[in-house]
Amino acid sequence: MPTPPPTWIHGTTPSGHLERAPTRVPVTAATVWGDSDSTTRGTSVPPDPPVVELKEVKDNMFSLAWTPGFEGDSPIVGFILEYKALNASWDSTKTVVEFGPNQTDATILEMNPSTYNVRIFARNSLGTSNASNVLTITTTKTDLHVDIFETTASTDSRAAASVEESHKGHVAVVVVPVVLVVLIAAILATWQLRRMKQNRGSLAMWLRGGAIRFRGSEPLEEL
Repeated sequence: MPTPPPTWIHGTTPSGHLERAPTRVPVTAATVWGDSDSTTRGTSVPPDPPVVELKEVKDNMFSLAWTPGFEGDSPIVGFILEYKALNASWDSTKTVVEFGPNQTDATILEMNPSTYNVRIFARNSLGTSNASNVLTITTTKTDLHVDIFETTASTDSRAAASVEESHKGHVAVVVVPVVLVVLIAAILATWQLRRMKQNRGSLAMWLRGGAIRFRGSEPLEEL
């Protein structure tokens, strides 16, 4: 027997908006053993998009919150936040952050000051909602100055590191190592030179193969 056409039921809320609701439609199936009646779900509804609002912008950081919409035929399992530079395309360049179903606010720290577009999606087991309203947010650079000094327990070396962000927003790291072994070697070399000069009265020195060699009245001697 022919399949009956699907039945769609629509309603409106008191505010006049169209409301979607899942519908159960009776279906009659014909088999070799006879006709049987069953009930199936006519539509599968993903969640409605959330509504996002900006809470605060401070230097290169912005905070926002969102309100979930109708969850559809399945509970909301998470939210997806996307943001991009103002002139970029959503399809090519964007940052995606996922949140759990119970989280409705976020704070984003963006190191590059610029103007951004932000939107959010809701997601359930049946699919993803349409995009929320889009926010346009402009962040500015912050003057950050941090000094870090570290010393080790070893008596052979010490290190000092200074980290400072330049006015262009780049971070420069300067590391100044002080190696006592080199200093001790220089002291020993100076002492050896003086001792040999006193003993021989004449001295010639040259550098070959990374080693300091001395030549005096006696055969070649190497430290």
